[in-house]
Amino acid sequence: ICIAFLIDYPISIVMKRMVNINTALRYAITEDGPLTSSVGLEAVAFINTKYANASDDWPDISFMMTSASVMSDGGSQVKTAHGLSDEFYQEVYSEVNDRDVFGIFPMMLRPKSRGFIKLASKNPLRYPLLYHNYLTHPDDVNVLREGVKTAIAVGDTQALKRFGARFWSKPLPNCKHLPQFTDEYWDCAIRQYTMTIYHMSGTAKMGPPSDPWAVVDPQLRVYGVPGLRVIDASIMPTITNGNIHAPVIMIAEKGADMIKELWLSSTQWRTKRTRSYLEPICNVTEATENTLTQNKDETTCS
Repeated sequence: ICIAFLIDYPISIVMKRMVNINTALRYAITEDGPLTSSVGLEAVAFINTKYANASDDWPDISFMMTSASVMSDGGSQVKTAHGLSDEFYQEVYSEVNDRDVFGIFPMMLRPKSRGFIKLASKNPLRYPLLYHNYLTHPDDVNVLREGVKTAIAVGDTQALKRFGARFWSKPLPNCKHLPQFTDEYWDCAIRQYTMTIYHMSGTAKMGPPSDPWAVVDPQLRVYGVPGLRVIDASIMPTITNGNIHAPVIMIAEKGADMIKELWLSSTQWRTKRTRSYLEPICNVTEATENTLTQNKDETTCS
């Protein structure tokens, strides 16, 4: 859910102000300026809500803190990415289009709700059927609600108040019948305006043969299908905390190692592993276009 705060200073990302010929030239020529922003993502924070297990070594909520929000582009692109209808956006955000704002997006890290994926038919060209089942477990709503409360409290700190920060609290259309800022209101708001953060995973989990939900074994081989492995985020039994980029790279590296270990002889494998530590880091394009020459004592790019 998007928690947006209006501010009094022109320091946030407003697309009309940010995207123009001057900023484009500055980015192209000097490689700096507002277009070097990571799409407004300025900071990430991890917190424990009151529902977090104190014995666990991970938090249950992450904050994505941005120097923009859903209204920063005047309703042209972000509302579509968030799955908002034109009617919803017009009622809640149109009067603050293109204003200076910042946002805090509470993200649940360990959801208990479980969806599933099915084949639509035997035709491999047909899209599969996805049943996400978001927020079907009550604990997920509880955790996300506490994350929303904490996000509003962060915006109310002195550090952010000095920018004139104030929560944009216009009631959501289908929640107007509930007293604002109550648990009941936030439960309604969370169910009406929530989204994923593009970290799809867990549809082909790794597990032992005794697990009826396991799709691949510890070697990432698909049970019952000889010669097929799955090496991506889908093999995670449960999603890792935070962004999944680094874990997916790790899965890919490990999967590549297992394939090479299978197909290379033991001598080739040991030699290749040893040489990988000796080869210099070369520019990928240069290493592709040029040859690698090996001197007596070292390997160099030429």
